[in-house]
Amino acid sequence: MKRILSLLVVLAMVIAMIPSVFAAKDSIDMDELLGKLVYLDSIDMISVDMAEGDGTKTFKWTPEKDGILSLSFYSGNLPEGVTLAVTMTQGENSVTYNPEEAFALEVVAGVEVTIVVAKTGEAALEEYPMYGSFVDPLGTEGNPIALMELENEVEIEGATWFLAYMNGTTMTVAGEGEFTVTVNGEATAAENGSVTMPVATPNPRMPFLFTIDQAGAYTITFVYPVGNQMNPDQLVIGENTATVEEGSQGYYYNWTAEVDGKLTITMPEGNWFYVVNNMTSYVYGDWQYSDLDPVVPSTTIDVKAGDLIEVQVNTYDPENPGRAPAGSITFTASFEEVTYTPGDLDGNETVDEDDVIYLLQHLLMPGDFAVEQPVDYDKNDTIDEDDVIYLLQHLLMPGDFPLV
Repeated sequence: MKRILSLLVVLAMVIAMIPSVFAAKDSIDMDELLGKLVYLDSIDMISVDMAEGDGTKTFKWTPEKDGILSLSFYSGNLPEGVTLAVTMTQGENSVTYNPEEAFALEVVAGVEVTIVVAKTGEAALEEYPMYGSFVDPLGTEGNPIALMELENEVEIEGATWFLAYMNGTTMTVAGEGEFTVTVNGEATAAENGSVTMPVATPNPRMPFLFTIDQAGAYTITFVYPVGNQMNPDQLVIGENTATVEEGSQGYYYNWTAEVDGKLTITMPEGNWFYVVNNMTSYVYGDWQYSDLDPVVPSTTIDVKAGDLIEVQVNTYDPENPGRAPAGSITFTASFEEVTYTPGDLDGNETVDEDDVIYLLQHLLMPGDFAVEQPVDYDKNDTIDEDDVIYLLQHLLMPGDFPLV
């Protein structure tokens, strides 16, 4: 009897304490009590547990600084028949997951972010992972705006950081009013609305950072030096002189054939390497070095009218082949136009049945029966038996089957 009375006293004390416990909280969140609301200490990974059937679960997280919050999950890992609708909200700003767009929300420090996961489907979720990431606001040093084009139009609201991979270029920033561009800690004030400067880092493959200090609209352009692969020099028929700096990746030339023919590149005495590529037909030559045995100081390639040819030359040190020395190379380019009679494949200056037979032999044994002119007579981008038939039809009805 005494034990029962003691239990009743304890129960009465607990009941008496309930109002004071509830008074300590402004309100009771039933979702929190039911496990539907979770306060997150970290946003790196969210583990979602949800019961069978349709339902929602809410997560709350407070950022310690301004930035951009991104959330990702792999819908392919969901149970069959289950779909998720996810929304991130902070204040009046909200974003809903769309697989076609980046799922990110720009947030400010100290204001709670609400993430609502709505599940449709019968299957339960157990420790389903969602991955969060948080980066500094776009345009800050920790998250600079990446410039990917040689010419860029930007509009900024204040001091802004940029990142560019156009190392070794001359950069021009054009805008209105007074502004300052800072690269590698060196500030340059605009004159007449423009700043022009060379930009480079010790590693040419690494990007560089720079800032513009004033709000406004700007045009940012990058120009590579002549001879760079992004800004090749124009090859001339005759002498060409390439001047390279120490450690250069090479000096580049472009040339476009106006007619069919043969282009020959001839290197001088000395140490060098070069390569000749047909960028139109995707035929890439072999690298030729001055210390090869046998040495190949001259290369001839067949070209068609309209072909774009790339020639790359560089200085070379056999003792240190991985780093080109500073210097100049003067080489020659020559061109021989190839003239032919369309259809005269055997070279006897007559188009007859022997040429039909020659083309058929070329299809069977191209190495033994080479052709020095276009033979895709039916213009289907393939040389086959149809072209043999076309050539035969040309012999019988030249007006109806011309060789162009």
